[in-house]
Amino acid sequence: MFKTKAIPTNSKLGKLLYLTRSKKKLSLSDIEEKTNIRKKYLIALENGDFSVFPGKVYALGFCKKYCDILGLKHNRVNQIFESEFALKEDKEVFFQEKIGTAFISVTPKTFLLVLGILAILLLLGYFYYQINLISAPPKLEIINPSTEITTDESKIILTGVADIDANLKIDNQAINLDSSGSFTQEISLKEGLNNIEIVATNRFDKKTTKNIKVLKKESLETTTTTTI
Repeated sequence: MFKTKAIPTNSKLGKLLYLTRSKKKLSLSDIEEKTNIRKKYLIALENGDFSVFPGKVYALGFCKKYCDILGLKHNRVNQIFESEFALKEDKEVFFQEKIGTAFISVTPKTFLLVLGILAILLLLGYFYYQINLISAPPKLEIINPSTEITTDESKIILTGVADIDANLKIDNQAINLDSSGSFTQEISLKEGLNNIEIVATNRFDKKTTKNIKVLKKESLETTTTTTI
């Protein structure tokens, strides 16, 4: 009873090389010795595996040398080689395109990963905002008057705006803010230099202080009385 030996390749070129070598009763070691081609390259040719070769020129050169030892015609072998090598290149392009599209495809796992990263970034942003809120002093802007003025009036109207949740004091007197954080306060002046201190304090005890200097001129009535 005859046993059929399986040919270890699906490559047409590989089958041709393997069957011809077997008919001539040559081992891979015999071919290696006659061609000086390393056995791993001979095995690769018989398996139709061109990936082990540095390039097409090397694979074709080794194949021709192998065929010379086996007595195979170059024209026939070249046609098979070119056909199979072209197929190998097509496969490489296909897999490269698949890999390229894989980077832009969105899978459920990728979606959840992106969602998790966004959640972490939002959380970090919230903490950053809270830290800034704690460490930053409250807003305080004086709209009127300017920081240094001279007047002969006995009173001035001081207006400004502060953070809506800040506690505001003018010369240690608590001042109410409206719904937008604005305030208006009438300040009585004494003759000479008046130093007015405005302080806004937030809930973290951070303060912003503004100082206004108002020089009230001596009134004409006072000057006349003093002269008499």
